[in-house]
Amino acid sequence: MSLAFERTGTGAPLVLIHGLGHQRQAWDAVLGSLTPHRDVITLDLPGHGESPPLRGGRNGAIDEMAGEVAALMSSLGLHRPHVAGNSLGGALALVLASRGLAASATGLSPAGFPNRGYQETYARAFFEFALVTGKLLRPVVPALARSTAGRGLLFGMVVAKPARLSASQVVGDTAGMVKAADAVHAVFASSEPFTLSIPDDVPVTIAWGAKDRILPPANARVARERLPSARFLSLDGCGHVPMTDDPDTVAKILLEGSSGLRAEVLVQCRPLVVQVLADAEAGPAGGFYLQRPRGGGDSGRIHLGVGQDGELDGGERSDLLRRGRVKCCRGRDQVG
Repeated sequence: MSLAFERTGTGAPLVLIHGLGHQRQAWDAVLGSLTPHRDVITLDLPGHGESPPLRGGRNGAIDEMAGEVAALMSSLGLHRPHVAGNSLGGALALVLASRGLAASATGLSPAGFPNRGYQETYARAFFEFALVTGKLLRPVVPALARSTAGRGLLFGMVVAKPARLSASQVVGDTAGMVKAADAVHAVFASSEPFTLSIPDDVPVTIAWGAKDRILPPANARVARERLPSARFLSLDGCGHVPMTDDPDTVAKILLEGSSGLRAEVLVQCRPLVVQVLADAEAGPAGGFYLQRPRGGGDSGRIHLGVGQDGELDGGERSDLLRRGRVKCCRGRDQVG
C-alpha cells in the first residue's frame, strides 16, 4: 500500500498522524509554525483521505495502520523520526514508539486510555452519529459551513472553537469522515486499551484538551498510570482536535516534544529553562537557553543544543557540570 502524504520544511523529521475519520489537512493550522524548524510529513491513514482502503490484517486495524505508517517512514528513508498524532493518531504514535521506530512520541488526546467502561460505547455512538449525519446533511453542508452557527452544529463536539474552522475545512472534513466509514468501523471492531511499554530513552509527551468531549480529560489519569515517565500537559480552551483551537500552543508542544529532550528533563529543569527553542541556531533538533544563577540580559544566558539522542552539546557544558547545574541521569545529561 502507498499512503498519500505531503512533506515540507527543514530540520529533524516529524511525522504527523491525524485522528479517526480525519485526514492529513488536519495539521494545516500548525504547519506554518513547524516547517521552519522541522521536516514535516503529514499523511492520510489507510481508508482515509486519498490513501487506499484499509485491507484488514489479522491483528486488527490499528496494527495494520501502524505497519503502513512504518512502511511509509522506511520508504522515505526516515530512521526513527519524531512522531506525533491526535486521537487515533496519538495512539499510533505511541505504538510506533513502543516498537522502537520513533525518536519521540507526542499524543494529543490519544485514544486507548478509557477511564470508564462505557467510554468506548460512547465514542462508537458519536462516530456512528457523525457518519449518519454527514451522509444526510451532505447536500446542505456547504451552506451550513458558511455560518458560525452551522459550523458549531457540525463540529461543536469535535473542537472547542468551531468559528475558527474555515468553510472549506468543514466541507472537506465532513466528506472525509463519510469516506472513512469502513475504516472507522474496522477500528472500533478491533480497538483495545493501550498497554504497551515504551523504551525509557524515548521522550513521550501527552497533551489533553481541557474541553475534549469525545475522549474526556479524565483519560489522562489513566495515561499517566501507564506512561509514568511521560510529560503531561493540559490544553486549556481546546477540544478533542486542538490544532485550530490553539495552533500556537499546539505547535509549541509539537516542537518541544520533538526536541530530543526527554520528558523528565523538561519537567525537572525548571525554573532554569527560560525558553524552548527550535531554530537553526540550536540545530534541527532544537535547544535551550538557560539562565545563569547570577547576572542578567543575554550575558547571563547559556545556550545548550539538544541532539536527537537527548545529549546536551552546548559549548559551556563542562562549566555547567562543574557547577552542578547539569547532571547525568540514566546515562544522559540532565539539566537540574
